[in-house]
Amino acid sequence: MRVTIAEGATKSSSIDLSQSTFTALLIPDGFTGATITFEASVDGETWKAVVDDTGAAVSITATDDRWVALSGAVAAKLAPFRYLKLVSAGAEAAARTILFSARPR
Repeated sequence: MRVTIAEGATKSSSIDLSQSTFTALLIPDGFTGATITFEASVDGETWKAVVDDTGAAVSITATDDRWVALSGAVAAKLAPFRYLKLVSAGAEAAARTILFSARPR
């Protein structure tokens, strides 16, 4: 599956996980060190940042041109949501397409 962060944008298109559980991201070349956080929605219309019980953003650090497997803790925090968006730490000059892996629920 693919999700795109448009040119100059910080948020991706939405991911519908109604039939899947999000497990990993393939980070494109040139995206090293970017922190990726998440926004979630239960209805596909109202989006909020995903934070843990201390208020810290749920995040991963992008690793250039590699698969980043979601840790059990991150995956568990994202599992309740049907829709997700990826949010990069800063606007990128070019569009970025990120592959993600999901397993059937």
